Amino acid sequence: MESKPSGVPPQGQKRKQEDQGEGPAEKKSRPGYQNLGTVGFVDSGIGGAMAAGLVEGHVREFGSQVALPIGDKHPNQIETFTAQMVAQSLIVDGHEYAIIACNTASCKKEKAVEHLENFIKREAGRSDDESQLSGPARARVLELAAKLEADPDYIKDRVLSIVEPTAERAAQKAVNAFNNGESSYSILIDSTDGTVNSKAYPEAIHAAMVKEGFTPVGEPVVVESKDENGQSAVRKTAYTYRNDKGEEKVVAITSRGNPAWVPAIEAGQLSDPATDGQGTRADELVRNSRARSNELQFGEPNTHLNAAFADPPDLNMLCCTHYPAMRSALQSDYGEDASTEFLQQDEVVRAMVQELQEQEKATVTEKPNKISVRLGDSSVSPDDAEKKKQVIQKVVPGREVEVEPLGEEESDQFQGVRRDMEHNRDDLVRALPDRVKVAMADLKGPSDYTRQEDGAHAGLHVNSNGDLAMDLGEGVFVQVKEELGREGQGVYVVDAGDNSVFRFIRQEDGTFQYEAPARQKAADGTLHVTDDGKKTAWKQDNKNVDPKKRGGSVFVAGIPTSQADPELVRESVEFLQSQGLSPSEIRKQFSVASQAARLVASGETRGIGPLSVAANPGESMFNAATDITQIIVENRDKPMEERQSVGIVSGFTVVDNDGKTKLFGENDGPPGAVMLAKTLIQNGTPATLVMDKGSESSFLAAAKAAGLVVSDGYTDDKNDPNYVPPQQRTFENATLVPGLKIIVVDGEGGVEAAKQQLKESNTGLLISTERPSPNSEGVLSNMRGQPINEFNEDLSGLFEAGEGETLPWKTIGIGDGGNEIGLGTIRAAVEGDKKPDDTPVVNNGQQISARVGTDETILASVSNNGAVFLAALVQGQVNAIDGTGRVPPELTESGEAPPEGYLVTHRDFTEEYKKIIDQMYAEGMSLDGVSKKNDQTVDGRELHRPEGQEPAEIGTPDATHDDMFDEFAKLAA
Repeated sequence: MESKPSGVPPQGQKRKQEDQGEGPAEKKSRPGYQNLGTVGFVDSGIGGAMAAGLVEGHVREFGSQVALPIGDKHPNQIETFTAQMVAQSLIVDGHEYAIIACNTASCKKEKAVEHLENFIKREAGRSDDESQLSGPARARVLELAAKLEADPDYIKDRVLSIVEPTAERAAQKAVNAFNNGESSYSILIDSTDGTVNSKAYPEAIHAAMVKEGFTPVGEPVVVESKDENGQSAVRKTAYTYRNDKGEEKVVAITSRGNPAWVPAIEAGQLSDPATDGQGTRADELVRNSRARSNELQFGEPNTHLNAAFADPPDLNMLCCTHYPAMRSALQSDYGEDASTEFLQQDEVVRAMVQELQEQEKATVTEKPNKISVRLGDSSVSPDDAEKKKQVIQKVVPGREVEVEPLGEEESDQFQGVRRDMEHNRDDLVRALPDRVKVAMADLKGPSDYTRQEDGAHAGLHVNSNGDLAMDLGEGVFVQVKEELGREGQGVYVVDAGDNSVFRFIRQEDGTFQYEAPARQKAADGTLHVTDDGKKTAWKQDNKNVDPKKRGGSVFVAGIPTSQADPELVRESVEFLQSQGLSPSEIRKQFSVASQAARLVASGETRGIGPLSVAANPGESMFNAATDITQIIVENRDKPMEERQSVGIVSGFTVVDNDGKTKLFGENDGPPGAVMLAKTLIQNGTPATLVMDKGSESSFLAAAKAAGLVVSDGYTDDKNDPNYVPPQQRTFENATLVPGLKIIVVDGEGGVEAAKQQLKESNTGLLISTERPSPNSEGVLSNMRGQPINEFNEDLSGLFEAGEGETLPWKTIGIGDGGNEIGLGTIRAAVEGDKKPDDTPVVNNGQQISARVGTDETILASVSNNGAVFLAALVQGQVNAIDGTGRVPPELTESGEAPPEGYLVTHRDFTEEYKKIIDQMYAEGMSLDGVSKKNDQTVDGRELHRPEGQEPAEIGTPDATHDDMFDEFAKLAA
């Protein structure tokens, strides 16, 4: 017999909503809502639409692209994302029931409901002005709060998981096999790593078997195979039961994670040719998963499973709602003779909806008979939406399908839900063990933090931005990041402030096992390191801590250094110490620089952000700022003619792709360069701007807007016969502020001449921002991989020593695409790093990858922002050294206010930068390199937040440069 899905409340349960006078029919009359039916589906992508394919009527699914792919997220993140998706369905859309058509999310239903209930209570306690919601959604949340107060299970009963119903069907199939005389039944669960690690399905199948009358014999046999990060990718569980005849039966379950499948499905790549030339991409993904599974278990990709796991499984459960798209490839992989049965969840979901309808608890609007998918918080292009639509239609043929982003009002409401939930960090406190010990050199370690009666830990604080932090003494905090790894292990992570993380896993003997950071060698100094350089045991009594082990220290004056090179920040720290900065102030400067480096690389769309760790971003930003600060400070006691100068190279000429004709310099590059120059000049250090002829007019417009050009020597009167359009102007007749020099490279021999001029100017540091570098073949390329040598001079020779030559200056490179001077530092990553679906992290990385590296490399989502942040950090260091915080050193004793235009705070710098872009736009000189139009955008993103628009999360479609600048301003505070 077939059991009824347990995800639906039993028929005899009292319908509290009917007692309150609200049945399904009344849904139509709720003000502000359309007739959407009372059942909504939620998922992290389009999988929910495929799972609901057998449901007749108008099926509406909310696919939160923010959570995609949800299977590789941290458990606490999954809980929060799930709560957000359900909130969209129950609150914003006003559905009575939300079916979590996502297995990973379903595994976290209990905690997600708890998050949602807390959100509803918080919202109910706010005034309309304080609320994150408005209109019908605001009214709906107040309605739900009242019902939740009357019935504590109200929300829980209306959020339905697909795990238990699916597991019950699998158990029934095993029972049928046993009743037909079989002694064992093998099940392969294909899912995400998140579902595997939750252990939800084996436990739910076991519970269903017991419910069917099978008695467990002994404890289950569990074998886990872990990848290099200690995560469980394959988990085998064998349960033995005794039936009512006394016969023993075995259910052998293999849980397999497939991290590359969902991205490929969402991208519509399954029918593409396989990269190895054998079949389709779907076939290749299945082969890769099988090989990965075997390799993790046996160390050999082609090793065949044995015992109960030897042959193709009796049942293949597709426990990710995206995976019906993989069924054909899986069948092909098993072979024609395989008798494997598939269990996918469209039948389960249909049964859940039918049961709700039979119990008169919910309805699905009969017409139109189509599937509507709304993609939440996504910048999905029309082409991508069409691809997603085609994927759904292949799995659900014959149904009308529409795929579109959320409407503006819905998106605003969803953003409000996200803002609230992501700033509620109770889950971080919950993730910590009852007692936390941290041993760190120079920081009074080990420190002991014990959970108090109120649930908090003494010595742990929630910062103003909602992050949990550990107090390490002297007012120094380190952020405690969300739990990694499997639940129950007591895993917690401490971010040391330089992008290196200390990861501890509680062992059965009460010790913690330490794992080295990704991409970095094991720590030496803070912890005892074993000979293999990978792990170290850290006992709670601290006896194994040996700060002098292997002759190094993770800390220099309390600053965590790179795990790969303990000397990486030593020179910077020693200079700041020589200027009288205390260890705590140096730690603060390092922390702000490290956070700024992470912030400025976030939210980009071209792939460079994930590679920033390869450039040691915290150390690079800190060192770059200190290099500039050192020149500024050491110049103070010298006559102007003896002072070292700093050269700043930039300019990227935009090409009209259709006509392949040169336009003029883009607005990313020169504005950031002049911000650096302005910082140097206001602190008494000469600066030289270096460009080629094609970007000269753009540089002139930026320098004039920054106040570095007193007069450009041109008339703005268009009726004057001497009028020259801004796009054709040069520095030839310009009057510059004292301390500024201009070098324009034009034609053969120009680079060598520029290098000589820089030497004659006593240049001690050369910075490049958004300037193209040649690739390994000497070709300058734009981000599309198109050669641009015809339109841009190759200035990379300024950063490379000639034969027998030693460069007389240090170098800094700032870039955002992988093709700029400086990014040769991470050339291997740009060319070779892959996403989980095996596609390149950087599009066209092989063609555009920069050859030329620099001493320090700063990766940014937009190069201008990297330069502006660097300039502000320099001023922050200067302020700290001077001890004034607000005024230039020469004005300290007199107490005068800063002169007009003197930049001090982070906000000063970002506002000045926006003013430059605005003025360039007014002159027709703000050429966006993406749109190729004069606009108040840089690299395709709006500069200003529209009036009345709430701040948006960085990286989302509505996010502006203002949103990033707001976060940058918070760092100094």
